[in-house]
Amino acid sequence: MYNNYTYFLTMDMKLEKWHKCQIDKEVLKELSKKSDFKGLQHVAVFFGLLLVTGILAYKTWGTWWSVFWFLVYGNIYSFSNPLWHETGHKTAFQSKYLNEFFYYISSYMSNFEPTRWRYTHFVHHGNTYSTENPFDHEIEYGNDLKETPKRLIINIIPFLDLVFFKKHISFEIIQHALGIKTKVMQDSIPENAQAKAILISRIYVAIWLSIILWSILVSSWMPLLYFFVTTILWKDFAQACCIYSTCRFGKKH
Repeated sequence: MYNNYTYFLTMDMKLEKWHKCQIDKEVLKELSKKSDFKGLQHVAVFFGLLLVTGILAYKTWGTWWSVFWFLVYGNIYSFSNPLWHETGHKTAFQSKYLNEFFYYISSYMSNFEPTRWRYTHFVHHGNTYSTENPFDHEIEYGNDLKETPKRLIINIIPFLDLVFFKKHISFEIIQHALGIKTKVMQDSIPENAQAKAILISRIYVAIWLSIILWSILVSSWMPLLYFFVTTILWKDFAQACCIYSTCRFGKKH
């Protein structure tokens, strides 16, 4: 069957025309070294900025400045995605423990259940754009590039993806929390790891419900703004940029 994976294998990539950074091999080797110290520096800046902007949003609550600081806060929060990616590849830190610790934290922040995404990301790199077994579940929208323009619109318009909630990654987490073995679980997650994925999904849902309950008890939107609203807004925008890049890539080649 002809699919996107076959298309990417057969097309003329013309790699010689791609930009290559001119960098000395020894310099690249030095830059590629893993370091716990440098990794902690990076996450300290990330969480430090998140804390500062979060405090400023709180201090200016009730004014338009609060809107500004929440937007900045959400923008910074969305960079939990690359933190999830690098810790998943174990490149952010030298030690396994620190990579694992921040992998789980950033996975939650990025709304990714860590067990599921660890296995699907492995398949993604080994069988990118495959629409057959093994199925690349990280290429969204049923691996159909024709869906890209529609999904781009859904992601550009804030919160529109929540209207199509069954396509949202949170819906998959809820399904797993209910013990439903979805296609992605059956295709990618080994049976001995499925119980862990279900458990973590239930923890995610419990945290979500706790935040909603907290917001109700204090009669304030603030908990939702910190953990849901602004973060969803910026993550949608970041995802739209990724989809746009995919469109441009497909047109150029």
